[in-house]
Amino acid sequence: TVTVITYNHAAFIGPCLESALAQRCDFPFEVVVGDDASTDGTQDVVRALAARDPRVRPVLQSRNAGVRQNWQAVLDASRGEYLAHLDGDDLMRPGRLQKQVAYLDVHPDLAMCFHNMRVFESGSGRDLGVFTAPGTPPVRTLEEMVRHGTVYCHSSKMYRRSALPSTGLDAGTHLVMDWLTHLEQARHGGIG
Repeated sequence: TVTVITYNHAAFIGPCLESALAQRCDFPFEVVVGDDASTDGTQDVVRALAARDPRVRPVLQSRNAGVRQNWQAVLDASRGEYLAHLDGDDLMRPGRLQKQVAYLDVHPDLAMCFHNMRVFESGSGRDLGVFTAPGTPPVRTLEEMVRHGTVYCHSSKMYRRSALPSTGLDAGTHLVMDWLTHLEQARHGGIG
């Protein structure tokens, strides 16, 4: 499952979802999109793509629920063994899903894996560099993640369903959800 979280991303959500749908894989996948009651037409774009491609499964909030509840609704609707996160204003490079699934398949000791991401200015397309700077210490364990912080972009993560917290996302957390979730998942295995 590709899990997409979005709010007021009307200018970005179409290309975001198209980049996910363009993935070539030797397995079926779904794209579950959670929109948190956007006011800019994001839901219209999501509905139009869902009408065109049955792999898109919208989870559309009727009122703003907040990032945790929106994300939890997407996780609850997801059916895949592996979940690949993608924020509504990010893009997937070709081959991402196939490579990450293959990597996790041959590394059963890992709870999740990441890749580096290019950062670019949306208006001009100007390349701003990479998310994880060269020379950044590799983070492969929970202890290293606590020590070095978030060194991977959340939208590059794929993880096993079994690494999700059994009680759901922490209800007391409203910000910095990605890092807390990385930590929680790293308790279930290594990081690749």
